[in-house]
Amino acid sequence: VSERQVNARTWEYTVRAELTNMGTGVRGVTAQLQPLGLGIQALDNTLVFGAVGPGDTAKTNDTVRLRANFRFPADMVKLKTKFKWNVTIEP
Repeated sequence: VSERQVNARTWEYTVRAELTNMGTGVRGVTAQLQPLGLGIQALDNTLVFGAVGPGDTAKTNDTVRLRANFRFPADMVKLKTKFKWNVTIEP
């Protein structure tokens, strides 16, 4: 997670995510972050992963950007507080 102040009232957080496959292998996964509420806006909220084998952890070059009119602890993002994802799996 990286954090930057955009202006006097706006903070932006850039998040990189990993995906661990706890099931059978898949050809691809798309994860879209659902709205967070709490005054936090999700920008660029879709992550695309390629093939992921059973038990493998995949990384993506995509990022999710969060923007708020207040500063919040970056650890809140690391702890996955309130994150819900719509996940599409390509078997």
